[in-house]
Amino acid sequence: AALGHNLRRVRELAGNSRIWSVVKARAYGHSLRAALAGLSQTDGFAVLDIDDARWLRSQGWTKRILLLEGLFQESDIPSVMELDCDVVVHSANQVAWLEKQAHPITIFLKLNSGMNRLGFRPEAYRLAYHRLHAAGHRMNHMTHFANADYVDREPSVGAQMECFTKTIDGLAGETSLANSAAVLW
Repeated sequence: AALGHNLRRVRELAGNSRIWSVVKARAYGHSLRAALAGLSQTDGFAVLDIDDARWLRSQGWTKRILLLEGLFQESDIPSVMELDCDVVVHSANQVAWLEKQAHPITIFLKLNSGMNRLGFRPEAYRLAYHRLHAAGHRMNHMTHFANADYVDREPSVGAQMECFTKTIDGLAGETSLANSAAVLW
């Protein structure tokens, strides 16, 4: 019930945006089963690994699933296609693996706008985008705000948003950016 309440609240705040419910680490200890029940009205689930995606599909989940860390190895691609997952791409190795893949996959290319954990630096982002787009993949954009829950910390959400907007300017695709803290902020 609490998960469902939280999802409804995020929907109120996020307007017409679609919502990915992030359920990594066994839904932060709540369990995937509880997350599936409480968040059944979400637009999609975001998970870390293919096993979680496989479990969600085995339970009848037909909406979108996003693999937050993308491919761990090239041999993950057949499972991604079988399970119809969207994939975050954040490294040069992933780009190289996906360039060889003829079947189009929905990709969320990750920009490192200041978190400095995963993603392409702004100067490398556009090349990665064009390589994957040329390979026929369905391209989208994403970033993760490093300090969304601290308005006065650097890099600020505003600075990161400006970096993101400049980097993707003129590139087709949807965007995914705001974590829960950013939505509340």
